[in-house]
Formats: sequence, structure tokens, C-alpha cells
Amino acid sequence: LSYGNMEGRDENRQQTGNFTAADTCVTMAYSKRFTSLMAYGVNLKFIKQSIDTISSTGLALDIGLFYSPATLFNKLSRNITFGLNIQNIGPQMKFLNEGYNLPLSITAGVGYRIGGITIGCDVKNYVYEGQTVVGFGTEYVPVTSLALRAGYLLPLSALPASPMTKRGELNQGEISPRSAWRTASG
Repeated sequence: LSYGNMEGRDENRQQTGNFTAADTCVTMAYSKRFTSLMAYGVNLKFIKQSIDTISSTGLALDIGLFYSPATLFNKLSRNITFGLNIQNIGPQMKFLNEGYNLPLSITAGVGYRIGGITIGCDVKNYVYEGQTVVGFGTEYVPVTSLALRAGYLLPLSALPASPMTKRGELNQGEISPRSAWRTASG
């Protein structure tokens, strides 16, 4: 991801010339089923961030678990899936001798499939930021290789803590339409 040319300024706000900035992430992924009901996946990410001639590189790991009760209970449970994900496990990155953490997050979610549409809800905790976000979304798969998605993210702080507290503003959320190409059926 290149941010293009930006105008440089000194401490007196005088123009010093242009510079560029970019972020790069190369990911290797592996997934496997434990059983017919459970699967796991792992991403190893090489990350590079650069501003002008200065850059920072690092490695991070994502781990995910997927559980589908399938035929364990009844027909209703066959359409339910559960997931758990931990993203950006890794050491601090350094930029100009200053260390910073990647946004470590832990997410748990549930999905329910109705025909060709899946609806879902997840809760994501950003560990270092101390923020929790609730996400609601849907996915429609019109053909095997295309998934259309739409969702809404809502910071947990925007929800009322109890009937006795002041209600938060619900416009703090984010609507995020997305599309994705699928390379495997299922």
C-alpha cells in the first residue's frame, strides 16, 4: 500500500521537499481440519513500513480455530459455526529506535447459514488499546468463487452499560461493504 508523495515540512512549517510512505505485508497461510467438526489456520506475516528512507520490518502470527457442530445435535445446529482468532502475535517493531506494538486482537464469533446467506456476529478485543468492538454482518455467495459481504462495527463503549447509564451514540460504528474471491468451495 503506497501513500504516494507527501509534502515534507520542518519544525517551522517550511517546505523541505516531498517524500513517500508505504506499508507492505506478505502472508503465508496454512490450514487443516482436526476432525470433520474442527479446523485451524495459521498466517505468518512479514511486515514492512517505510517513511522516506527510514523503514521498520517485523514478523507476526495469526491463529484461528473453526468449529461447526454439524450433526451433533439437530438440524438447527448444522447451520451454526463458531470461530476464534488471535491476530498480530509477535514482538514489537522499531521505527527510529522507538518500539511499538502491532494491534494484537482476540476475536470470537458465531455464524448462522440460512440458504445461501450467512449472518454473523463477533466480538473483537484490541488488547493493547483496551477497546472492544462488536461486529454484525452477512455474507452471500452467488457463485462458488465469489462472496459478497457487508457488515457493521460498533465500539462496545457506544452501547449502554446498564439501564441507569446514559446511552452512547450509535453513529460511532463503521459500515464496511466488502467483496471477496474464494479459491475453494465450501
